[in-house]
Amino acid sequence: MRNISVHRSALMGIAALWIYDFHIVPVGLFVPEPSDWAVYFHREGFCGVDIFLLVSGFGLTYAFGKQRVTGLNSYGRYLIRRFLRIGTVLIPAALVIGLVDNWTLREFLGRATGLRQLWVNVYDFLWFVPCILLFYLFAPFYYALFDRVKWKGAFTLGAIALVLAANVGLQQTIRYDLYAITTRIPVFLLGFYFGHLSLQGKKLSAGGMLATAACLFVGVAYSFSISHNKDAWLMPAYNAQVNLIVAPAFALLLANLCQWAMGIPLPQAVRWLGKGVYTAASLLGVISFEFYVVQEWVWLKMRNSSTLQAWFGSSMVQMQLGCFLLTLIGAVALHWVAGCLHRSMQRSQ
Repeated sequence: MRNISVHRSALMGIAALWIYDFHIVPVGLFVPEPSDWAVYFHREGFCGVDIFLLVSGFGLTYAFGKQRVTGLNSYGRYLIRRFLRIGTVLIPAALVIGLVDNWTLREFLGRATGLRQLWVNVYDFLWFVPCILLFYLFAPFYYALFDRVKWKGAFTLGAIALVLAANVGLQQTIRYDLYAITTRIPVFLLGFYFGHLSLQGKKLSAGGMLATAACLFVGVAYSFSISHNKDAWLMPAYNAQVNLIVAPAFALLLANLCQWAMGIPLPQAVRWLGKGVYTAASLLGVISFEFYVVQEWVWLKMRNSSTLQAWFGSSMVQMQLGCFLLTLIGAVALHWVAGCLHRSMQRSQ
């Protein structure tokens, strides 16, 4: 489990690319006849969000272990830290987007705080933002219970079962788009358990690797089936119900494969190539939130701007490459702005 902590940035970078593929890259762009599996991989790109949430729960376990939330004052400080991490990226981005797209002040305030998404439609603007902010609100209370129980695995399974049952039972009560958030609660809670195992020094054994691979196979096979048959089974939001299996299994296997690959002898050229890919994924992981914030807006401008198409080219491949480059530049700029804001706030305290 500790390998998730070691390779956290690389996992986040790969998840960010998977989400980018889901949002931006059309199926079959680089292959003349995409297979069913290429279509499936594209459709499952939302699973990258579940990897983000798993790693977030994992990281919060470490954070709460170092600095516990024990009262109203510490809870307030915790929220300020977490909300600043989101706000220092989101607010500058929303300001630029709002000015370019002529948002009203009400639209800006609603979208920048996430309230508009919760009250109108979560997909109105960056649904992940209100999702993670809501999870941050209840995380200390969940951890306080989680930390006290002896059988943490059983407690986690019970909590997940309760959330799944609530998702099924409330199908006629809450708006359908809100299931984008509620179906992600289980994987976030599982992240706490993974973090606990990591803090205990637990490692995935060979048998554990085989079991994880089997879980991934079952999850992929089932999600592949429902992605074609549109069979929601019991759970609303059919395309999110198997994330609880696919995302954790994928993250575990990938983190352990990264660790294993670093320990085997390889030709120098292959090792350099591997290090280059790993470093690129890790760097992207550092700016993964910023990368997510700007990508869809940049692609919208790329599609509708004759000026941008004149710069980069109007073919789909050229537009895709231009969009990726501009998204990357925007993410780096946002990361720099957020860093400056953080440092400014720290000096003023």
